[in-house]
Amino acid sequence: MNRTCLLLLASVAFGAGSALAADFPKSGTTELNNYVTARPLATLEAEGQTLALDEVTGMLQNAAGQSAFNNMSIRCLQHATRANGRTGHLSGDCVLTDVDGDTIYWVYGDTSIDLKSGTGKYKGITGQIAVTRTPLHQLPGGTFASVNHLKVSWKIE
Repeated sequence: MNRTCLLLLASVAFGAGSALAADFPKSGTTELNNYVTARPLATLEAEGQTLALDEVTGMLQNAAGQSAFNNMSIRCLQHATRANGRTGHLSGDCVLTDVDGDTIYWVYGDTSIDLKSGTGKYKGITGQIAVTRTPLHQLPGGTFASVNHLKVSWKIE
């Protein structure tokens, strides 16, 4: 009897994982907002500019009210060039993690993001994201805050 219960529980658990993966659309478009802070880990001064390696952390929310990419955490390493308190050039690499522990890897530049790969339900994901950045303010300790609006297009193969 115990063996039967274990087999039943295992089939339900594995079946639920498959159902969750099937729930994420294989392709689509949506709009997201992300709320992030960038904390400088190292800086160099050069020709009136500050070159920084930042740790960026934050959250994604689906602005369209959809479940796609909603409530994912973001952790990035970013290279930033700043002058006179304003950010010039940005580039970086991020890992996004959802509530199930599945991840997405993306690479970004000043105004765009490329979806590169993923795990779990995001395995095989690729796509592009157009970014509109809204810097907020500098926080104590040299940390910067921003809100970014993202227009996402993706496919999973």
